[in-house]
Amino acid sequence: MKRIYSLYAVAIALVLASGILLSNPPTVFAAVCTASCNFGGNITVSGTSCSCEDNKGCTFTNSQGTFRQNCATKSGDEFGIEE
Repeated sequence: MKRIYSLYAVAIALVLASGILLSNPPTVFAAVCTASCNFGGNITVSGTSCSCEDNKGCTFTNSQGTFRQNCATKSGDEFGIEE
């Protein structure tokens, strides 16, 4: 008889865990953005939100914060943290 109760307990626990996961799914990257650049390669970023402007760069947000990735220039810098 004890085995039957433990099977019921496992089944109920699995149903509850499944219900919790379905009602609160894990956060995944929901957005992908791309910018075309005159110098260097094109930029593609993904995050919970993002926006891009051609020949300028992209801003994106993920679990670590908000970041900006700029298009390459003749002299240089491409990536920095936005504060």
